[in-house]
Amino acid sequence: MADKVDRLKNHIASMGKVAILLSGGVDSTFLAEVSRRTLGSNAIAITFRSSLAPAKEAEEAVRWAELAKMKHYLIDSDEFGVDQVRANGPDRCYYCRKHRQELAKAWAEKTGWDGTFCDGANADDLSDYRPGLRAADEAGVRHPLAEAGFSKAEIRSAAKAMGLECWNRPSSPCLASRFPYGFPLSAELLKMVEASERSLREMGFSELRVRCFPHGLAVVEVSPEEMDRAWSLRHDIASALRGFGFSFVAMDLEGHVGGKLNRLMQKESTSPPGDQNFKGAPR
Repeated sequence: MADKVDRLKNHIASMGKVAILLSGGVDSTFLAEVSRRTLGSNAIAITFRSSLAPAKEAEEAVRWAELAKMKHYLIDSDEFGVDQVRANGPDRCYYCRKHRQELAKAWAEKTGWDGTFCDGANADDLSDYRPGLRAADEAGVRHPLAEAGFSKAEIRSAAKAMGLECWNRPSSPCLASRFPYGFPLSAELLKMVEASERSLREMGFSELRVRCFPHGLAVVEVSPEEMDRAWSLRHDIASALRGFGFSFVAMDLEGHVGGKLNRLMQKESTSPPGDQNFKGAPR
């Protein structure tokens, strides 16, 4: 692993000057730390503040950058101003990322920054449905972790060895990923999901999702190891989520599994003609 990290450092060094798109998660934080150690002041970080991401993510990014003494910029991003994002079609992530890259480009032109934008995409992401990566590629964004062949597990291992406290932080993708494609997004529904997930974390659950479906239905996913505990707390969970605005609260009996909602999209692509009962959804 040390040799692989060294190769990553050499790869980053070849870019000369980088801006890491820092979400606050383990992947981008690890990349930012390696870049900081490699390029010093020629490595900066940029975080988008958006209602599509849990507020805690941006807070974690700010806190880490302050501790690391890495120059850090915050860019406000209003994706609800993008029709394709609000409509929540299968290409939502493409238009969201395209919008953010346009903001980053405008920031660079305004500040005179002339380095390479890099994100925290890893090798595992390349095998998943990630239309946002296409928008990033079109904008010239590099993916050093994926390019160096780092899997998620390897990133966690390397981050732990480097002393990053976020090494085992649960993944927390965009809040829009809690909604099936074709179910329009709204600020109110996103806030309901964010508040619900925050409440579950306060109850002690770690890996979780609260999926939002039509008719006020919330489907709770927790890790398989935590399902017995979730069942014992089902009345408290249901009461909390109804308090945030949901009418019905259900539990996914399979537990949280990454990429699960993409099954709906796969189902649609293989459905016989005329079967329009399934709509795809992000991870």
